[in-house]
This record gives sequence, structure tokens and C-alpha cells, in this order.
Amino acid sequence: MTKDQFSKLVNLADQTELVKATLVGFYLHIHQELEEYSLRTLVDGMVDFGLSRPNEYRLRDRMKGNGSPFIKGKQQGNYKLSIKQHRAFKEAYPTALVESEEIVTDETILPDSLLKGTRTYLEKVGQQINGSRHYKIADGCLLLMRRMLEMLILLAYEHKGREAESKDASGWHYPLSHLINHAQSNQIIRLTRASSDVLEELRQLGNNSAHGGRYIARLVEIDKSKIAFRVCVEELLHECGLR
Repeated sequence: MTKDQFSKLVNLADQTELVKATLVGFYLHIHQELEEYSLRTLVDGMVDFGLSRPNEYRLRDRMKGNGSPFIKGKQQGNYKLSIKQHRAFKEAYPTALVESEEIVTDETILPDSLLKGTRTYLEKVGQQINGSRHYKIADGCLLLMRRMLEMLILLAYEHKGREAESKDASGWHYPLSHLINHAQSNQIIRLTRASSDVLEELRQLGNNSAHGGRYIARLVEIDKSKIAFRVCVEELLHECGLR
């Protein structure tokens, strides 16, 4: 569960200061696996939720008061929720325990708006492409970029009523190299020269990441091609009738 989802679930903004701190402490334990935390970590967590930074001295006094939901941690100066309070939150907000599948990153390679409203699986792969680049997983990013191009080419065959030409006699799709050559030479897709070039470049880079025994992708290879890749994706979306 993302911070935004959790905040809405527990109506975080409308709670008292101590309850806000308690709920943020619950989130830190569940989703960041912090068994205990310093006052500064808790306060920073509140700020990360978009809350105003509380006065640390005042909050500390409230956390130490009678009936406080907090207890002392093992390390000096640390705090954690009492077992009673933790159990109460788990019962009150069971969905807060569910890990979110949402990928939260910046739009490093493909803007969300480019794929929004096309196909759900295209949107998800686009998010994974951005996420893998954001977290510097170069080989994974190249494989996903290659996959995106292959999916769009197959959609173009389907959109133009020529899906049978994308398959061999056994009903399996041809390799991407064949699909690229056939689709362009038979005018199933019409791309600019730059998009045609990046299509072949990313096919090869993706193959290297998938099958190159000692090959390790570099982020510079992705960054060099990412603008041309975005343009190619947009052109292919038009060929698929999705733009």
C-alpha cells in the first residue's frame, strides 16, 4: 500500500497530532519493516506523508504520557507501538497490510499520458520500464523495452487484419527480427527512419540482455536511445489504432 492510499484509508490529515504519529509509526513498521524508530525518523515519516512537521519536544512529551500508544524501543531514544495498539490497527485497517502493486517512479522514459487509455497491459509494462530505469536495473529495462516494441508490432498486425502473417505454420509468432522485417517491407507498419533504427537497436540490446552470457547492460545504452524509443512507441501506437 502506497503512502497516498494509506493516508486516505485512515483519514490521516484529520487526525490529532499524536494519532497521526501513531498511524505513521504503524506504516513504518508494516511497509518499511522498522521494528522501532527514533523520534526524528518518525517525524520525517510524517513529513513524507505531506503532514506539517510537528514540534519534536511537544510530540515526545505526548508519546511519553500516560496511556500513550508508544513504548520504548530496545535502543536508547527509540520508540515503537505497543502490542495492543498494533493489534488494534491491524483489526481496524486490515487492507493496510496488503502490499501495493503500484509502481511509483518518475516518468523516466515513457510518460504515463502516452499509454493511458490504450491497453492496461501496455500501461503496466510502461510503468515497469520507467521503474526499472529509475532503480537502475539496466538489463531488466532493456528487456521490457524490447517487449513493449514486440507487443505493439503484434497489435499492429491484429489491428490491420493481418495477424495470420505474424505466425508460422504451427501458429507460433515469428521471432522479433522476422516481424520487424516483414512488417516494414509489407507496409504493416510505417515508421520514420529514426524509429526503424531504434527498433533494430533495441531488439539487439534486448537479445544481449536475455542471452548474452557475459553481457551486462549499461544505463548509458538506455539513455542514449530513450528519446528515440519514446517516439517509436508513439508511432507504433498510431499504427495500432490506439492513437
